[in-house]
Amino acid sequence: MDQFFKLGSTFTMNLFSYGIIALIAGITLFSFLTKKNKRPKFVSFFLCALIFFMIWLLIIVPSNAGITIENDELKINIPLSAEITVARKDVASCKVVDWNQDTDYKPLLRTFGTSLGDYRIGNFKLKNGKSAKLLAIGEKAVVIELKNENYLLVLAPKDFDGFVKVINENFVKVIN
Repeated sequence: MDQFFKLGSTFTMNLFSYGIIALIAGITLFSFLTKKNKRPKFVSFFLCALIFFMIWLLIIVPSNAGITIENDELKINIPLSAEITVARKDVASCKVVDWNQDTDYKPLLRTFGTSLGDYRIGNFKLKNGKSAKLLAIGEKAVVIELKNENYLLVLAPKDFDGFVKVINENFVKVIN
């Protein structure tokens, strides 16, 4: 049975995304209402295309971020970065960390990704010096160490408790 856990979003990320789109839409509307005969058609086309691009980039693409658990595999979709499939046999360890208490696994440096408040997605360096692929919202995360990779997976979808329960039942045992 496939189960999909969506990353979701935070209030700060929504505010940022919709704010940028509203700003560009406002500039576009203002440009349409003023100096119509002096504005090249290219500018109008560019501003409209920019609005659609930002909607795609800030709303549609992040909505595809998530984790699917199916048939002894964990499939992680980090939009515009990676799609990772992990088999049960490839997992060395799996544990829950609270970044407020265990700061070694807290993201320190974003190497290729996005982080805004509790929303973290992409490649990061952790405080302990290890590289990690993050798909996380909140202060708790599941850290998966892989046998044949030089990075950790740090996962925390919106339904974190349900995610931990399904991983325990259908994938590997999670150490709390």
